[in-house]
Amino acid sequence: MSTVAGYKAVLLAAGRLPKFFPLLMTAAGTVTPAHVFVIGAGVAGLQAIATAMRLGAVVEAYDTRPAVKEQVESLGAKFADLGLETKDAEAKSGYAKAQSEEFYKKQQEMMIRRWSQASAPLCSSPKRWSGVCDRVPSSSISQPNRVATALSPSQARRS
Repeated sequence: MSTVAGYKAVLLAAGRLPKFFPLLMTAAGTVTPAHVFVIGAGVAGLQAIATAMRLGAVVEAYDTRPAVKEQVESLGAKFADLGLETKDAEAKSGYAKAQSEEFYKKQQEMMIRRWSQASAPLCSSPKRWSGVCDRVPSSSISQPNRVATALSPSQARRS
């Protein structure tokens, strides 16, 4: 179901965003593509990345686990390198390991900047990324021509 959730989240964002996802060049001018920022590149996040890429958006994604960088880039998206030390961030199970409070504070500061620059930021796992998704300044959400999406209906936001 995570695959379906990632796919549908991007379709919902594309439908609600008051601009096109792809770059369009017409006789009247050029319409720049939407910028999608995906937080969390697990199953749902990777599907969201792939769907946004197919729709023509410029996609950037972040995950704490360093192994995910290759997966994100293999889909054509840019991996958001926050400059944080994450080499020990992945458990043997493949899931992210808990980090220090200082790490999370720096991570949130860096991601909020990228989140606020995206026209369609997407939080693929609100439970895991709630620190970022819940602490985004309302001023960055309530900008015109933006739609923020979380895969949990209780945390979905639209501006």
